[in-house]
Amino acid sequence: MCGIYGYLSPTGTIDPTILRRMGHPLKHRGPDDEGEVILDSSEVSVGLGHKRLSIIDLSPAGKQPMANEDETIWITFNGEIYNFREIRKELEGKGHKFRSHSDTEVIVHLYEELGTKCLERLNGMFAFALWDAKQKSLFLARDRTGKKPLHYCVHRGHFLFASEIKALLQHPLVSREIDLKSLNKYLAYEYVPAPNSIFKAIKKLEPGYCLLFRGGAAVTSQYWDIPMEDYPISDRTEAQYIDELKELLERAVTARLEAADVPVGLFVSGGLDSGVLPRWREERKKICNVSASALRKRPSTKADMRSRSRAPWESNITSRSFARRKCCTWWNGCRKSSMSRWRILLFCRSICSLNLLRST
Repeated sequence: MCGIYGYLSPTGTIDPTILRRMGHPLKHRGPDDEGEVILDSSEVSVGLGHKRLSIIDLSPAGKQPMANEDETIWITFNGEIYNFREIRKELEGKGHKFRSHSDTEVIVHLYEELGTKCLERLNGMFAFALWDAKQKSLFLARDRTGKKPLHYCVHRGHFLFASEIKALLQHPLVSREIDLKSLNKYLAYEYVPAPNSIFKAIKKLEPGYCLLFRGGAAVTSQYWDIPMEDYPISDRTEAQYIDELKELLERAVTARLEAADVPVGLFVSGGLDSGVLPRWREERKKICNVSASALRKRPSTKADMRSRSRAPWESNITSRSFARRKCCTWWNGCRKSSMSRWRILLFCRSICSLNLLRST
């Protein structure tokens, strides 16, 4: 993960001290590098910041915030675009020139080509803010299912954004007044539903939404929603659903393995996903070490927790053995019980309907 932050001021210039202060609470999100850019003008001034966790293009060319050739478009980006190489080839064929091998620069040039419609081409997890100097607009977007967080605040023509709320609270314009309705929802649901937050002045950008701030006004719009298809689950056979699930998993896992320029690890437990993913990784001849640990009983103190979390259950196992024990048994025996059968059918249908693993 990375951390993004910044603010727009319709009057005056950007205070570098305030911008730097906003980035400080996000340093845990990006330990590898950091960057800030201030774009002052007589009409509107913008400051963008980035805390980087290097995943794609580890060279200095991947540093953010990043601009296009004439520096009329700037972006600060958190996430990963899985189909960026395909899009890059298309853009290079149309004459776009690239200075890095990062997925971030692909978004910049795709925006030059399609404007805000660029979101329809992106397959991945992301949250970004893009400044268009020609349009005098700040464009924010969040991925379809909301993997990457993005918060913002509008105050008297000023616009502020950040990956986390605590970064916004570093700006003197942001009020800390509690939203009592949100507090009530938190006590009822144990979280605050979007687009609200626990603070009145701060909003969450919802999953599948984008925001355009221009002329002192912020307009949000939904660019993606769950496609609802009205046809029975029995329109295809069980074997067809299983084959399609295999194909979707193959495409999804392959995209994630090939996108990163650093080693890829797996979070595992004892569920279906923990067995399926190592198996597909193994089939592509990319064996990895999977670390598993457990507690014998509830620890009584923090020291007890630290000691028991390290021993005696900590072990390293290969994806081959993990997949054989956890995945193959489930996958090969899925037809033996009606519950497993319907589980795989519904799971496959949800993937097909949500279209989460396909590029749009």
